[in-house]
Amino acid sequence: MKMKAIFNPKKQRLWCHSPKPEYALDTDWADQWYIGARTLPLVRPQKDIIILPGGNNQTQQFAEFCTRILGLTANQVLWTTGKNYLMDDDIKEELFDHIQYVMNQNDWEIIPYSVTEPFLRWATLVNTPIFGDNEQWVRIHSNKSILHPNAITSARDPLLPLLMENVDDIRLPRGYACTTNDELNIAYDLLRANNVKNLILKPAVGTTGEGIIPIDSRLQIVEYSFPMGTVVLEERLQIDTDVHGKNISPSIQYVGKKILGNVTDQTFKGVAYEGNSMPSTTSPEFQRELLGMVRKILAWLKPYGPGGFDFLSVDGKPVLIDPNVGRFTGAHPAKIFQALYAPKMLFACWKIEPIKNLEVFWDELNTKNIAFIPSSNRSGVFPLCYLQGMWGMLIAFGLNQKELTQLRTQAEECL
Repeated sequence: MKMKAIFNPKKQRLWCHSPKPEYALDTDWADQWYIGARTLPLVRPQKDIIILPGGNNQTQQFAEFCTRILGLTANQVLWTTGKNYLMDDDIKEELFDHIQYVMNQNDWEIIPYSVTEPFLRWATLVNTPIFGDNEQWVRIHSNKSILHPNAITSARDPLLPLLMENVDDIRLPRGYACTTNDELNIAYDLLRANNVKNLILKPAVGTTGEGIIPIDSRLQIVEYSFPMGTVVLEERLQIDTDVHGKNISPSIQYVGKKILGNVTDQTFKGVAYEGNSMPSTTSPEFQRELLGMVRKILAWLKPYGPGGFDFLSVDGKPVLIDPNVGRFTGAHPAKIFQALYAPKMLFACWKIEPIKNLEVFWDELNTKNIAFIPSSNRSGVFPLCYLQGMWGMLIAFGLNQKELTQLRTQAEECL
């Protein structure tokens, strides 16, 4: 199966974002629905197709909204029954013959969330290039364990390469990967012995802050049950703050070996990811150093698919804390949507709790004259994903940071 290193604008795209199997272990009950739905605004009119899980009115409503506002046609959205947590399982059972027929008509590429074994069960039977990394590469690299050695070195998976052993001059927090309580206790002692006073525990395959726990005493790890598998125990860094007192946490996204857009600033609610804004407010010197680190990492990883890296600013320097590789990140839809419809504008995107009916919310944005109409070349707010009562993300486009802040305030008044 041929993997593609970058989007090919001449090819038609089949968007088919299903959760990774390990996400069934986390507490994010809505990821079955929103991981696919947030790519709806990326479907190009008269060109691409998207597959979505059926079974709820919220996704149907958002699809109808995007179809109307973006000028899509009904046959550009294909539905599964949604009976399985993994949409890939439903695709193989319910849509495979149709997909195989469509893929034979023109020049297509398949765009999964991540290349997983369930995805390959059907995708390898379709003679169509895939935008992504091969499944073994994803399995080896797509977790935080590549940042740290195992607490008991002899127990480390020999197939798991360590970034710190292969890339020079990469700043990382001190830490260890752990798979048992004994290893957690050893890691705790090793870090304390090295005068690391503040610790944090992170599931190795967690996303958006899922499962992260600040550790203040050994009692918190004695009976830890590893609900999401392997974890990393690392030092909790003293993060620099901006003029508003918010933690400075930049990120960068990539497609293949190509960096996608500019450095973004991340926003959080506690330890949970909330959104991104671009461009970053960090200094040009900071961003040059961050991008230099990213280029070194990409040269080592040699990815074909999507991914990103999260950093913290510590003592004015970038420190890598999270390699989100082998999959799309929360910032990819925002950057791709911007490239499609507002390439010259600044943007800010953030998660919301969508309570109102989508059409009511959109009408209120229009009443305030802040609804973003794609290709209008004007500022405004657009629902990148809006699943009522489940999950949502808004994106604001503006000419400067002040306008973005005003648009966010006005949009939240409509929620």
